[in-house]
Amino acid sequence: CYIHCDVTIEDDVRQAVDFTVDKFGTLDIMVNNAGLGGPPCPDIRKAALSDFEKVFDVNVKGVFLGMKHAARIMIPLNKGSIVSLCSVASAIGGLGPHAYTGSKHAVLGLTRSVAAELGKHGIRVNCVSPYGVATSLAVAHLPEDERTEDALIGFRSFIGRNANLQGVELTVDDV
Repeated sequence: CYIHCDVTIEDDVRQAVDFTVDKFGTLDIMVNNAGLGGPPCPDIRKAALSDFEKVFDVNVKGVFLGMKHAARIMIPLNKGSIVSLCSVASAIGGLGPHAYTGSKHAVLGLTRSVAAELGKHGIRVNCVSPYGVATSLAVAHLPEDERTEDALIGFRSFIGRNANLQGVELTVDDV
């Protein structure tokens, strides 16, 4: 079952949640997974405000709207779980573009705040903060000299040198 949803548009998020409740009778879990990395721009002086705003709209506003509309259904039921995809960039600076890192810090803070509110209603609110996972979004941010013909090899090399967790390679299926 699939429904198109632009997470930056509140009516789209509301309709997606309502569709789910109409189709399945309830909403047990909400996973906020939409996200953008934004263009690589290591020089803050050259960063475009429009790029920054686009990343925050998807990564933060989208999570906010997902939480808001999930809570609308879950509070009367006194149960549910909201999980948002965050990033290790929410705890460590310099791992991604500035807008991405800032947005993931915001998701972590929002998750903590909403967890404090919704916990009294029996609703768990958490985030998952993976390190590097070889997605097309992540591979696009490899340093120029790591972009080989096989970008996955370059990605694994970059992660292997920079990760705290050594000897473990996450794939898209692990997240």
